Amino acid sequence: MDKVTTDTRGIYARNNIKLINHHCDGCPFRSRCTKSRIGRSINYCKELDEFHKEVRKCHK
Repeated sequence: MDKVTTDTRGIYARNNIKLINHHCDGCPFRSRCTKSRIGRSINYCKELDEFHKEVRKCHK
């Protein structure tokens, strides 16, 4: 986990986790994979992911 931020713009506050792949340096495919200078990253919100799983389960 590289960075945790709290998003308060909506009705409920969300804790967003930013995960950064630090293993991109020296990769021969880096220019094809990402243009970011820090490597690929993922933004993840555990609460939102759990909510999406619940919604998918109800709509099966």
